[in-house]
Amino acid sequence: LRYQWQRSTDGGSTWTNIEGETSGQYTPVAADMGDTVRIRVKITAEGYLGEIVGAAVKVSKADNNGYPAVIQLEAVKNGEDYTGFKITNFDSDCEYVYSTTSTQDWRANQISSDTVTGLTSDTTYYVFARFKETATHTAGSIVSKNSIKLFENVPLQYVLLEGYDSGNTIYIKKDERVTLKVSADPSNANSWSQITFKESGTATGFITVDNAEIAASGEDAASFPEHSITITGVSTGSATLKASYPSSIPSAYGTWNVVVYDDSTVADALRLESVYAYADITLSENDEAELPTELPKLLPENSGYHLEWRILKRGTTGFAHVTENDNIKLENGKIKPKAAHTGSEKTQVELVAVKDDDNTTIKLLAKTSPFYVTVTEAPTVELTGVTVAPKKVNLELNATYQLSAVKEPVNAAGSLTWTSDKPAVAEVDTTGKVTAKAQGTAIITATCGTKSARCTVTVGHTHDTDGQPWVYMDPGTHIKTCTASDDFKVEAHDFSAWTKVDDTTHSRTCSKCKKTGETANYTETANHNWQWVAVTPATPNADGKQHEECADCHAVKAGSETVIPALTSIKVENLTVAKPVRDVAATTAVSTDSTYYVESTEWKAADGTTLAIGDTFRSRTVYTVNITLKTAGTDVFSEKSTYNDIEGKTAAVNPVLTGDGHADSVILTYTFDSTGGSGGGGGGGGGTSRYTVSFESNGGSKVSNQTVTRNGIIKEPTAPTKENFDFDGWYSDKELKTKYDFSAKVTKSFTLYAKWTEKDNSINQIILTIGKKDAQVFGKAKSNDVAPKIEKDRTMLPARFVAENLGAKVEWDGEKQLVTITGKNLKTDENVTILITIGSATVKANGKEIKLDSPAFIENDRTYTPIRFISENLGASVEWVEKDQKVIITKPEIKKAETK
Repeated sequence: LRYQWQRSTDGGSTWTNIEGETSGQYTPVAADMGDTVRIRVKITAEGYLGEIVGAAVKVSKADNNGYPAVIQLEAVKNGEDYTGFKITNFDSDCEYVYSTTSTQDWRANQISSDTVTGLTSDTTYYVFARFKETATHTAGSIVSKNSIKLFENVPLQYVLLEGYDSGNTIYIKKDERVTLKVSADPSNANSWSQITFKESGTATGFITVDNAEIAASGEDAASFPEHSITITGVSTGSATLKASYPSSIPSAYGTWNVVVYDDSTVADALRLESVYAYADITLSENDEAELPTELPKLLPENSGYHLEWRILKRGTTGFAHVTENDNIKLENGKIKPKAAHTGSEKTQVELVAVKDDDNTTIKLLAKTSPFYVTVTEAPTVELTGVTVAPKKVNLELNATYQLSAVKEPVNAAGSLTWTSDKPAVAEVDTTGKVTAKAQGTAIITATCGTKSARCTVTVGHTHDTDGQPWVYMDPGTHIKTCTASDDFKVEAHDFSAWTKVDDTTHSRTCSKCKKTGETANYTETANHNWQWVAVTPATPNADGKQHEECADCHAVKAGSETVIPALTSIKVENLTVAKPVRDVAATTAVSTDSTYYVESTEWKAADGTTLAIGDTFRSRTVYTVNITLKTAGTDVFSEKSTYNDIEGKTAAVNPVLTGDGHADSVILTYTFDSTGGSGGGGGGGGGTSRYTVSFESNGGSKVSNQTVTRNGIIKEPTAPTKENFDFDGWYSDKELKTKYDFSAKVTKSFTLYAKWTEKDNSINQIILTIGKKDAQVFGKAKSNDVAPKIEKDRTMLPARFVAENLGAKVEWDGEKQLVTITGKNLKTDENVTILITIGSATVKANGKEIKLDSPAFIENDRTYTPIRFISENLGASVEWVEKDQKVIITKPEIKKAETK
């Protein structure tokens, strides 16, 4: 899916794309907020018709439920008079106002710095604070308040307990203590009577108060003293706490309700630490909204209750808190609309305390945080057009075809209807399925509102493709097309033989096609393909002749005739091999001559048994050695070649070369005298023992054997190579468990075995899994919009995913129902053109018609094509892993050319 978020600044009349916002999620910014600003998302899908346009949404600022600090105030003097105050804990993130009444007006008397002057003496001022409005958040919903009297003598009016104004309720768990700081109201009070904190009322004994007294101010008090009291919960119940002072009638600077609770009565103590304000929500019938997740803390903690949002449902006999009413449903943290409200109706949603292990036990809170939800009717998305695919269809009599149609945008209002102007020729049902009834042409129309689109259906049409002329298509193929443009044939050009044009070029002409607008047949011209050709081969006895000849038209390049020097005959002068000696190991032949090398050495006893290199010679046995020599360059073995004797023995040469005959390889056979008997010297016995170490590369490149004397050390050879494998060392056993130590002394002949580790080839592979959209493409995870599926034992997938990853280009012709794939064969570097017609049992690859086991088809507006056929024609190999239901497509490795 492809997403594009858009913004409108005129209430939704015109829209512009929000640059870079193309994912399924979007976080609004300040530019998205305002009375006439709206945002929406537009969704399209590659290969699908139409688009989905989301409803226009107005973005509101988020709530700001921060709790500003308690305002600390000091009176400011000007001479002898108090004319202002200072906020000692001024916070620039907050906005402040003051008033001479206890009600704030945020538009008047705004405070911009920590000190306010120019006020009237002998006046009480109230100061209010809340967090400022920002680009993304509303002004704070929680207000902090304090007052100050600009008097010389400021009598105390109230005392405050930290976090509790007079009249509030204090909650204490039985047998626990709470210590509260005492402060003055007004904050600059300098005159007060003796204060005693005590429990009062007809029923007492619920609490005790420690450090309960504050002495009277006296005549020279400057400010209210620092003081705290400690309250202890003694028994469960409700008590009254008063800050009393001496008077003719019972008087107090403050009164509080104190609730003492235990685990059995914890429900009586449930309350919110702070009361947040939440913005009301308006949404349409086809939208959803998130319930607020930033919730105040429920006290006391670990109470066995938790907060939940519930709908307040009022009735004639009372009210209830539910999760669903006629208009909305609260589910999984979301508000889900059911039906639009009528008139001024709206639904109240508020927080309640719900017992952890009993969802039906609900405790209402004294102060809560309600907000209202209004559901409106779904907005109408304007229809801009209708699209039908395909636009032309040819059907046999009684055949059916499913047309596709979409509204633009897809979620626009209205329903599609289908009609045929000639139902007797082709009728259409309510889903767009067409049935051919009689020969002729009918127009099928899909209509929604005032918009429509058409498809032309031809029944019983006979293609005249074969009768049309061939027309040039590309350098490799030509095409002929039915006059109705609904069928075609493609084949490779029928070229004549290449004919010389001049010393640089040659040409050939297609016997069948012409380029559009030209009268002469298509002619291809190319440069000569010069290759050296031996006219008279060189021999060991005479020079040869050669010239450059075009491999295509056989023209001879002027002035290219040259002499090929006579072949040089090899002289074998320094070939040696240790002669057979009883109980001594057989060795390989060696030579210091540079014009040839020893390819193999084979020992054989007179009775025909062979002797492996490293095995010891038997006694009283005649041995023959066959030594295969191979040229190391351009020199050859011929009648002129000579071969040295070994141990006085003359070689027999095979093949026997005479006259101009020559060869790149010969076998020399030497027959030696019988080895000695037991106990004798055996013709040179008693010499140093020699051993042969052979190397088995296990499918890798060949490694030459090594011969070493007893207690000698062999040299570790250059590592062999093996395609798609890494060499992992030489091992002394076939099971590849013991790695060989090349510092060890050799005391016998043996064989070493190469170990290989298969390379990770995923960087060259596309790995697909049947039924899954996720795939691995050359070592990286990718996702397709549809999953591969099996049809008639063949894996099918939209061509674009595989072909484009193999470097090809894919084009779709909706009218012809034709998929065209053009690219190169990754193995041969040849140009490839593949033509696949939907529903056809054959495809065409470079003009050649090939039958398919499973034809291409359309499903849910997606074109499915055979993966193996496309991949292999583009030079990749395909492997099916049955147990994992996986298809592995491997592209060939492109090797660099060697430079000599």
